[in-house]
Amino acid sequence: MEKIVLEVSNDIARKWNSASVARRNKVMAILNNALDLLDEQSKSAAPEKGYGLPGDEAIQEFEKIAGESHEAYEQSLTQLRKKAKGNGLTEEILERLLNE
Repeated sequence: MEKIVLEVSNDIARKWNSASVARRNKVMAILNNALDLLDEQSKSAAPEKGYGLPGDEAIQEFEKIAGESHEAYEQSLTQLRKKAKGNGLTEEILERLLNE
């Protein structure tokens, strides 16, 4: 594993410094997955209509909620799942998109 330096807000730095090892590991896993997802998005063609990532505004709102509390973050994930399902995303379609 390679160490890197990220510039973050004072609030995020404070939270990171006071976080447990388990919580830090969760954050690192989320970051790794996000970077992999972004990398895959840039390599592949545009996804089918309705199955793309939410817009920048929605992503910023989810990040804001995630920063406020874990419970609120879980609620935002539930909302995102419902929206994806409402747009027709199924387990089969998700698996196909992930394997492309």
